[in-house]
Amino acid sequence: MYPQTLDYPNEANNIGDSSTSRPWKRPRLVDNEAQDSDEQPSDEDRVRNGNPATSRAFPQFVQLPPELRHQIWKLYCPDLSGKPRILEFTVEGSSTEPLGPFTLMTNVVMANQTKSLRAMLSTHHESRSIAVRIFPDELVLDMGSRRAVVRFRKETDVVLMLDLWLDVNRYIPPSFTTQVQNLAIGAVQGKYEEDIYFDDTLWPVVPAVKSILPNLRRLYSLWPVSTCGTKDLGKWCVTEDVHRYMLEKDYPATYLGECAKSLFCWPDLDAHPDFARSNVPKWCTLEQTEETGLEIWSIALFERESCFRAYNKMKWLYLNPDLAKADDDQDSSTSHDDDGTDSDEFESGGINDDEIYELDG
Repeated sequence: MYPQTLDYPNEANNIGDSSTSRPWKRPRLVDNEAQDSDEQPSDEDRVRNGNPATSRAFPQFVQLPPELRHQIWKLYCPDLSGKPRILEFTVEGSSTEPLGPFTLMTNVVMANQTKSLRAMLSTHHESRSIAVRIFPDELVLDMGSRRAVVRFRKETDVVLMLDLWLDVNRYIPPSFTTQVQNLAIGAVQGKYEEDIYFDDTLWPVVPAVKSILPNLRRLYSLWPVSTCGTKDLGKWCVTEDVHRYMLEKDYPATYLGECAKSLFCWPDLDAHPDFARSNVPKWCTLEQTEETGLEIWSIALFERESCFRAYNKMKWLYLNPDLAKADDDQDSSTSHDDDGTDSDEFESGGINDDEIYELDG
C-alpha cells in the first residue's frame, strides 16, 4: 500500500544537535537521546561541524518562562495533547528472496506523522522529558538497535496492521508484541492463502492473535468506508463520544478519488462505554468477549473524497436530526457508487460538496 523504505533524510537529526547525527545506510524512525543542557556544543563547534541548523538557533529560548516554553512545544508538536493516535505497521517479505523471512516495517506516512515528536526527543533534555512523559512506552522494530524505536502510549494508541500473518509472529520482536494493547487489523491471514479472516469471521482466530500479542486488550476490525459504505455503520462516528485521528500523506494521490488525508474513528470505550455498547457495531457477543478477555470493536476509515463527503453528510444529519427522517425516506431510491457510498449524497440540503470536515479540538 505504501513504499517500504524511507527515502529522505531523518529530520530528527537536522535540528541543531550535532551529537545525534549518525551514519547509517538508510533513514529509520529513530528515538535519539538528547544532550543535557550543560553538554550542548557551542555555536563555534556547530559551525565547525557543518551543522546546517546553526543559523536558525534561538539560544534565548531557555530563558523564557517554563510555562511559555511548554506551550511553544505543544504548538510545535500537536501529539503532546495526549489524544490517542493510529500507528501503522506492516509485515513484509523480502524483495530479493521470495521465500525469505518476513520483517516488521513502517511507511513514509509514519515518518511524516512522527517527525515533530522525534525532533523533540533529540533536541534538548527538557523537550525530551516532555515527550517521554506523554509517550512513556516503546515499540522496537529492530532488536538490539535504538534506530528503530517508536515512542507511544500503549494504553491509548492503536497499532494498525492491514494484514496480520499468523505464521510470521516469530519475525515480530517480542519487545514489540508485548507492548501492544490496542490493535486494529484489516484482515488476518492464516496458514493458507484462502484462509482470510475479517469482520464477523475474526472470532475463530482471536486466540491465535492473542497468542502473538499476549497483552492485547482491544481488537478493532477495520471498516473501510470506501468498500463497506456507511449504510450499516450508523452515525456514531460523528458524535462527541468517539476518538478521531487524521493521518496526512506527504506524497501525491496515486488514483482517482484518493484524498491526502485518512480519518479513523473508533469508540471511546473508557469514557463512554455505554454509548459504544448501544451504537457501535459489534463483531462478537458478550459471552465471547468474556471467554477470551478481549474486546472486539469496529474502527471506521474514511480515505477517499467520496468517503469524506459521506462523513460530512453524516455530521450534517447528526446536527440536524429533524432532517434525518426525510433523508432516510430517500435512501431507497438512491444509487450507489462502486465504493459503497451514495452518488447523490450532496444533491440537496445545502451541504458543501467541496468541504472536508475539519476535526474540532
